Amino acid sequence: MWLAERLEAEVIAEYPQLGTALSPQGRYVQLIGHPCSGKTTAIEALTITGKWARAYNDAFSRVQRFSKYHTSLLVDRDPHNYLAFQIEGLLVRHLQTIGLSERDICDQSHFSILAYSRLLLERGQLSNAHYQSFFANFLYFNKLSPLPRVMVRFRCDGPIARERLVARGREHEQNVYTTDFLEHLDQSYSHALRYLPDGVPRKLIDTTGLSTEKAAASLLEALNET
Repeated sequence: MWLAERLEAEVIAEYPQLGTALSPQGRYVQLIGHPCSGKTTAIEALTITGKWARAYNDAFSRVQRFSKYHTSLLVDRDPHNYLAFQIEGLLVRHLQTIGLSERDICDQSHFSILAYSRLLLERGQLSNAHYQSFFANFLYFNKLSPLPRVMVRFRCDGPIARERLVARGREHEQNVYTTDFLEHLDQSYSHALRYLPDGVPRKLIDTTGLSTEKAAASLLEALNET
């Protein structure tokens, strides 16, 4: 990730007023993680009790241009729309943090978009200049978005994530999200969280050997500790 770190440092020097997050403290729970780490399934298991609610902005499936981006990027494997997708993705993830309460579990965030973008850069699917334009916008949204009361990250080993991904049968995912991709994306999430202020508690849950029920129980335990 040395390339991303160098480019990020240059952007922070260009926009020093964006270098420190000044986001207001929120009351919600933030859950992030790579595909098939089990985050959404765990949230849904907790919402059955009525005590918790899943916060998720459906713009990626509702807004027509995202469907076109999806086809271009994941089906046709044409990277030209990545910058537009990633920058508007920051807006989508920011909006889903607005007005949340202590019972809301926010599924993915602008840190998720940063993790993906760093990996796209390293794989040559975002140019250096495009990544820096993206990152400047990330820093801006990082100042605007309310901070969670706790950041929970789900992760699992690449081969297990790949098995789960194949089992859910989405062909476009199987073509893009190889075991190697998932393993490097997991590492990218760790790097992305460097931009989360130190005062926000963090919980890491490894779901590699956990059933759906145990993953949900681990999430609930983490929430009860905060």
